[in-house]
Amino acid sequence: MLMSSVEVQYFRRRGLSQNTRANDMAQLCSRCGAGGTEDRPVTCTMMEGGPCEACRESAAIYHQIRQLEEEIAELKAKRRVLATTMNANHDPFIHKLPPEIGSHIFYLSMPSIDSSIWDPWEPQILLKLGAVCRKWRQLAWATPNLWVALRLEIKPSTPLSLAESLPDLLREWLGRSGPLPLTVFFDHTGYAEIPPDSWLDFHFTRAEDIRVETLKTATDLVIEAIDLHWGRLENLHLNLVADVHKRISGSMKPNQITCLELALFGDRSLTQIFITESKCNPKYLTLTKFPPTSINIGWDNVTHATLSELYFEEYVEVLQRAHALEYCHMYGSAKDWNDPWTTIDPPTVILRPRLRSLNSDHSTKFLLDVINVPSLEEWTHDMGDEQHDCASMISLLDRSNCFLKVLKLDGGFPKDLCDLLQVTPSLESLCLTSWKFEDTAIVDDLFIRMSRSTPLSSVEGAASGSFLPHLHFMDCGALSDAISPFNWDLIPKLYYQGNRRSLSLKSRAHESHISDETALQLLQLVEEGVDLQICELWTGSDFLKIFRERMKKEKINSFLYTLPLT
Repeated sequence: MLMSSVEVQYFRRRGLSQNTRANDMAQLCSRCGAGGTEDRPVTCTMMEGGPCEACRESAAIYHQIRQLEEEIAELKAKRRVLATTMNANHDPFIHKLPPEIGSHIFYLSMPSIDSSIWDPWEPQILLKLGAVCRKWRQLAWATPNLWVALRLEIKPSTPLSLAESLPDLLREWLGRSGPLPLTVFFDHTGYAEIPPDSWLDFHFTRAEDIRVETLKTATDLVIEAIDLHWGRLENLHLNLVADVHKRISGSMKPNQITCLELALFGDRSLTQIFITESKCNPKYLTLTKFPPTSINIGWDNVTHATLSELYFEEYVEVLQRAHALEYCHMYGSAKDWNDPWTTIDPPTVILRPRLRSLNSDHSTKFLLDVINVPSLEEWTHDMGDEQHDCASMISLLDRSNCFLKVLKLDGGFPKDLCDLLQVTPSLESLCLTSWKFEDTAIVDDLFIRMSRSTPLSSVEGAASGSFLPHLHFMDCGALSDAISPFNWDLIPKLYYQGNRRSLSLKSRAHESHISDETALQLLQLVEEGVDLQICELWTGSDFLKIFRERMKKEKINSFLYTLPLT
């Protein structure tokens, strides 16, 4: 007896043979010898030229099943039509509004591109809008600004069916976007799932070759489809293997790209370039493992730069070229001057007079020695796992003579943290996040100094040499649940003795970190108008609110306990 391919795969996965399946499923008629399966009738001619009684009954049941399946299919189709009509009938407003307003409502329902929940290639929201009813579908299909952003992804595990249909889907998607500016995310992580020199079975190797050729064809067609819309590209995000970077940039004629991201997937190669027929002039530039010498862009308009995993001289190259830089994020493995592979001489100090926001980490701290940023207002620095001092940071602030307002430090705190803060008298916001037990003493010293210093008053200025006189907000927390970021007994002294009533303090705490006496003092401060935001460590709930409720409950229980028995 023959089995379907699905049945063969099913029993192969369970280690059963075809004969076992046949023996299990073939219910032989003892009089006619004809075998039948549970999903199709048999031919029996043993009783005077006609089927036996059991075979006749089986055929009738089979016929009934087929009729019922057809009726079920028809009912499902009718139900889908009714669902569309029901949705249209129950729509409270879309059908009653002009199409322009309905389209705008659809647009507002889409997450913004910079939203953390936005997934630019997932068309689920668009499909949901179109699935409500025919009018909604027509309205969504005819609203160009719903189709201006998309993500393309090609990787070794991409199904062949998707790879074959991807170019047509892309052309249809771009066609619906009309003449509007486009945002394109293109991720390409290569073709091969296995090393090319691996020993393989002949049939498997042939299937692998077919798959790779299909993905390469899809890549060519995708680049060809995007090539027709280069002039509309406004935001371009490319995370590609080196050879695809070269192929996609070779046909580009960018006109209005304002945001450009170039990320190299895999190891660096001599083939990664982004050389277009004409220069684009982005305002926002992101480079990940992509050397700035391999691109031809206009640098005069670059105001925001995000750089990661570059060599030291490549960071310097960007800082030297981007004269209009206002926001700069640098993190990754920069080279040390003492690195034997460094082929350039240390540059002179680079003046970036418009730079207002800087994001750096311990691996790029050597860059702090070669820049001058007199307009710096916000600085985020990751100290890393190891204990580092603040010498480079203090040197940068002294050299720049800037008025820093916001400072965020992550990782292990340096022992000379207070020395760093001493040279930032203009600081208004301070965020400290650590994970080391020994950092508690460093923060305690910080609060002690603040308690002994006079803040800036609305009536009179702060005394000369006062410590952080302008500080209005402080967020201090620990990454480890087992660590209290500081000694909470110092906080009441900070507000009462240090007269820091205008300071907003945010932190996390467990009940084991704060004594009841200190918690009562903190609660009193809140009732006096002090802004204390203390989250419970495990739940994130309001710590002082929980403490107040516990105190009330204990007070009620104590009162009930003292009542005389009747």
